[in-house]
Amino acid sequence: MKATELRIGNLAKEITYSKNGIAEVSKQHFEDIENGEIDLFPIPLTEEWLVKFGFVYDADSLTFDYEYNHFVFYLERDFKDIETFSFDSSFTETKVKYVHQLQNLYFALTNKEL
Repeated sequence: MKATELRIGNLAKEITYSKNGIAEVSKQHFEDIENGEIDLFPIPLTEEWLVKFGFVYDADSLTFDYEYNHFVFYLERDFKDIETFSFDSSFTETKVKYVHQLQNLYFALTNKEL
């Protein structure tokens, strides 16, 4: 995973000689990636992760919804690629496959952490 895809606070899989689990990306991670001392891998976005972030499944529209200050995020499963969710709004449709992508999209739209 490239450091340019990440922001401090993103969640990623950290695999080193001493760790194997979920990490919250820190400034030190960027230095370790640059020095080749660590590998971070994207976490696939699943229904379980959406629920952890506070999204609610709407069975009528088959979407996962999250409301923030009168703005509603609608994520629906992309049935062409079952591992991908689509974020639809009046101005864009964005494919979201990994947890860090959702975190970055949310931050870009709200200036808040998910």
